[in-house]
Amino acid sequence: NATAKQLSTMGATLVATPLLHYFDLANIVLVFLLAVVAVAARFGRGPAIAAAIANVLAFDFFFVPPRFSFAVSDVQYLFTFAILLVVGLIVAQLTSSLRYQARVARYRETRAQQLFELSRELSGALADEQVVEICDRSVEGALDASATIYVATDDDRLVVAEDGHLHLDASHAALDHDTPVEAGGQLDGGGQVLGR
Repeated sequence: NATAKQLSTMGATLVATPLLHYFDLANIVLVFLLAVVAVAARFGRGPAIAAAIANVLAFDFFFVPPRFSFAVSDVQYLFTFAILLVVGLIVAQLTSSLRYQARVARYRETRAQQLFELSRELSGALADEQVVEICDRSVEGALDASATIYVATDDDRLVVAEDGHLHLDASHAALDHDTPVEAGGQLDGGGQVLGR
């Protein structure tokens, strides 16, 4: 990320230097702003903020009179620096939000696909063993964790569909009181969770 910031600042400076003879500084500053947008789109908020600060300093040092100095002869350039920095920060924040929303959308799409495949497989299951195997495989694939499947008997008692390590007491309590209980936990007489 630090390399990306340095490369964006160096690239913007190299691109803008020959343009200095043809364009006003108000146009040159857009090259540095574009570099910030590129860093934000590729690397996110943190590197974009660093690139915005570095680009303000590079623009001041290489292009604002007196050149090759951080001194500013015209106060109006301070306003230009402030605008460049603020716009860079805003773009970085917006780009970061878009990247986050894109990750959430991909996550939801993956979950929806997994649920679709699960429902399709369950619709073709003909025996209880197939249902258990499909659910077990789906839970382990979706959560990247081992799963133990319990099934209810005719007298509303739970039995382990396969060998597992969870406590049956917690599972019975969850079934009897219709309340989620973690492994090793139990319920008191009022249906409140005790322990874990």
